[in-house]
Amino acid sequence: MCALDGYLRQTAHFKEKLSSENVSFGDTTSIILENGWIFEKPEWDKVYSEWIYHIEGYEPDGKWLVIVFSLPTKGTAKLITVFSRKPRTIKRKGP
Repeated sequence: MCALDGYLRQTAHFKEKLSSENVSFGDTTSIILENGWIFEKPEWDKVYSEWIYHIEGYEPDGKWLVIVFSLPTKGTAKLITVFSRKPRTIKRKGP
């Protein structure tokens, strides 16, 4: 995974949204690396000719975040935006 072996590149918009959502870059990496879920199929971005993904999860203080990213080159994840929303219901398997 590029986040472990490569590089997470924050766009200017992503950095602005971190501030407006009052979360840190570290809060988002916990979702990306540890506890995030992908619920939706990737979307094709015609402007940049790349697939766009959404990963969601709780940041350490309990806010549910959606992180939008792409994988423009091998070993690089481009973090496009982040926003909060109502949490999704997670269905767990097992007893």
